[in-house]
Amino acid sequence: MREDPEAAAQRLRGAWQGLEQAGRNLLYPSAENLDAACGDLELARSCLEQLAESCRRAPDENRAAIREGLSTLRGQLDRVRALLEQAGGLRLGWARLLAAMVGGYTREGTPAPLTANPSLSVEG
Repeated sequence: MREDPEAAAQRLRGAWQGLEQAGRNLLYPSAENLDAACGDLELARSCLEQLAESCRRAPDENRAAIREGLSTLRGQLDRVRALLEQAGGLRLGWARLLAAMVGGYTREGTPAPLTANPSLSVEG
């Protein structure tokens, strides 16, 4: 079965929109925005997966157009990757700050690891 060029273009637009929305959410990396970005990235992944299948089924003349469209996504994908790395670094920094506030510092000057106080409750 031949792949409809418009269907491939629609999948490419879907991937672009998913990456674009994920990038917007990651500009302000709150927990809610990180969750939303995961959904956006899942949409982009799904579209790209379908697009790869389209490329395999497409005639040679359509494959070139699909590959060209995919190359335009590279910049958007790199931007989202960088934003994800920054969001992860921010969250890690907050976790370290929280650990230092709660547990103090070790002799080496690093934040003490957070530990949970074990407890056992028996009734009866």
